[in-house]
Amino acid sequence: MKPEYDFWSAERGKFFRPEAVLRLLIYLDPEVQDYFAAKAQAKNIELDDLVNDLLKKDGRRGGNRTLVPTLNTLAPSGTLENSSRAPGGSA
Repeated sequence: MKPEYDFWSAERGKFFRPEAVLRLLIYLDPEVQDYFAAKAQAKNIELDDLVNDLLKKDGRRGGNRTLVPTLNTLAPSGTLENSSRAPGGSA
């Protein structure tokens, strides 16, 4: 921290709100977003609703058994499942 920062009149927790809910932004790769946007448009629903439904169904079925095969159809052979960004991929 730079020495010229002066917090002498700061109030700890001034903007803290315990009831606040954190909404995560998730950035999709362009080809993944295009794929799911087309699916959502075909079903006449919003993209976020489609992705939320997919994630909820996948979670109820015990993890990445359903979502990863769907995503693998978007990627060149073998690239997504070996990616550290893929669900269940190596970190």
